[in-house]
Amino acid sequence: MIRSLFFDRIRENLGRTAAKQTPELLAEVANKSLTQTLSRSINTSLTTFVMVFMLFLLGVASIREFALPLMAGLLCGAYSSICIAETVVHHETASWQEQTDQEIKQILGAAIH
Repeated sequence: MIRSLFFDRIRENLGRTAAKQTPELLAEVANKSLTQTLSRSINTSLTTFVMVFMLFLLGVASIREFALPLMAGLLCGAYSSICIAETVVHHETASWQEQTDQEIKQILGAAIH
């Protein structure tokens, strides 16, 4: 879900730019969007992880067995949202050089749905 927020933020920030969409501009917009969503992503993941960790510490055996994979999933999800999403967008900008602004917005719109 956090990844879709990141892509949605990129789409919003692209809509605010009047310049022609170049790979450099898209990389700058991706970086700005990541910065805007980074604190929210970290806070959400950290808060959820703390609560699941408390379940792991205080819960009975069956709850511990449930909480451990949840913690692993939260760590993987946070990593993919924070580190991988921007890299994917950055690598995609190389193939967007000849596409129009409208096509780029359609691609980003499809990425969040």
